[in-house]
Amino acid sequence: MIVWDEVRTERISSSEVLDVRVVRAQVRRMLSRSADRFDLRDVDLMVCEIVTNAVRYSASGEPGGGVWVTVLVSSGRLRVAIQDDGGSDGGCWWWPGWQIGGASFRDAAVRPTSGSR
Repeated sequence: MIVWDEVRTERISSSEVLDVRVVRAQVRRMLSRSADRFDLRDVDLMVCEIVTNAVRYSASGEPGGGVWVTVLVSSGRLRVAIQDDGGSDGGCWWWPGWQIGGASFRDAAVRPTSGSR
């Protein structure tokens, strides 16, 4: 069982179309206390790709749409979960996850940087 040292959840939305750069910057701010423990370049890329999909293919991309972002941090693990507003017709749909090195994105771990605990 993983015991998370830090758990933060925020809703990020816009009265216009959601800006992916704003979400990426907010995730960075949410991770500011952990930036020295993890290489966040992969997180930046994954957040950008997932939110871009949410904006393009779900109600998150409509005016007033947004995403829920949850950041979970432990000494050696980092998890960022992004939930969109569901299908653009108002229904929910599930994306099975990307493949990264043989594991789906939802199971991917970000490796700690050298010198971390």
